[in-house]
Amino acid sequence: MAKIKETNKFYENKIFQSKSYGDFKVLKYNNTFNVEIEFLTTGYKTSVQLSNVKSGSVRDPYYPIVYGVGYMGEGPYKSRPVQNGPQSRCYKIWKEMLGRCYCNSTSSFINYGACGVVVCSEWHNFQNYAKWYYKNCINESYCVDKDFLGKGLKIYSPTTCCFIPEEINAQLTLRQSRRGKFPLGVRPCGKKYQAQLNKNSKKIPLGVFNTIEEAFNAYKTAKETFLKELADKYKATISEEVYYALKNFQININD
Repeated sequence: MAKIKETNKFYENKIFQSKSYGDFKVLKYNNTFNVEIEFLTTGYKTSVQLSNVKSGSVRDPYYPIVYGVGYMGEGPYKSRPVQNGPQSRCYKIWKEMLGRCYCNSTSSFINYGACGVVVCSEWHNFQNYAKWYYKNCINESYCVDKDFLGKGLKIYSPTTCCFIPEEINAQLTLRQSRRGKFPLGVRPCGKKYQAQLNKNSKKIPLGVFNTIEEAFNAYKTAKETFLKELADKYKATISEEVYYALKNFQININD
């Protein structure tokens, strides 16, 4: 049987399947080293070698391969700055952020995605997130926090997120499941209520009070004072916005 001659007409307008980025169509066959293609899902166009068309080894930087929403985009930022090296912390944080918002099999999804927390569409593109990250990150050990500058915010975005030290982040974690029905810093003590502050990995007793409100007020005063101390401690390595937010932070009984 005679072999079919593979000319430009043989490939053009045919649909092929990629290994990881969905179907694509050959738009124009120029030669074996220059075949113009278009991905059907995103509309992204590029030129590849014919051998890659045949094997499906083609890449669409706009295809949402990370938890069905995140994509790498086009730009200078890579998941691994050094080929075959470890993933960058920036990429890991981005991927974990998407995971807790969009992957119901992650352990943190119940406190994020299940509660309506989302990532802004701009940050679905890793290039956009990485650009913000490296512009604003003073210390890579710091945490990206979405609701410190505005309580109750449910979106990760350039206008809502900031970098804060782990020590401060630990002080802002609510831990509702651990404290039960009592306010922050309050636990029962016989027929009365004890106020307690976690400070420098130690539990500091603040006294025993007749009412929940009295115990909480003691905790509130101590906690807000400690946050002011942390603001001054990290003043040189946090943004001015974060510094003043800490100095004016208020703990509410319903937090």
